[in-house]
Amino acid sequence: MSTTQEIWVDIENYEGCYQISNKGRVKSLEREVVSGGITRTQSERILTHWCGKTSLYDCVRLYKNGIGEKFSVHRIVAEHFLNDWDPELEVNHIDGNRYNNAVENLEMCTHQRNMEHAIANDLKNDYGEKSSNAKLTNAQAERIRERYYAGGITQLELAIEYGVSHQTVSCIVRHKKYFR
Repeated sequence: MSTTQEIWVDIENYEGCYQISNKGRVKSLEREVVSGGITRTQSERILTHWCGKTSLYDCVRLYKNGIGEKFSVHRIVAEHFLNDWDPELEVNHIDGNRYNNAVENLEMCTHQRNMEHAIANDLKNDYGEKSSNAKLTNAQAERIRERYYAGGITQLELAIEYGVSHQTVSCIVRHKKYFR
């Protein structure tokens, strides 16, 4: 559990309506809301995160002018608290717990680095020979690499010998598949 003080900042484009904290909590601020021609005061409250069917990450829905938009909590935290925020990169949960959205647990990284982290920490267990689509064992993939780099055999010849596509062999020798 982090002992740092919780810091709240306005969420960009939702200023005065919603805030995000460095601990990964989202709150709706007290404000006047018009619904069906009736104006009421909405109290300040912490929003409950939820996971959708298409994403296994904590999400919230933020409303502006009656229109709701879904956001991943870890990406909002990263955008507002990480100095190296880059929307083109992925946000990695350092401890592997996708529900721990505290800023200390988040880092920006490439997709490749994110997958390497997941595999190295056994967070992704359907990789290499464990994949339901795998046609080779990890040992066979390593043997393909050894034989290719030793020379004297082409990727196409290896693909035919092992009963896989030329593209699969190419990915194996470039360490894009079966790199564990």
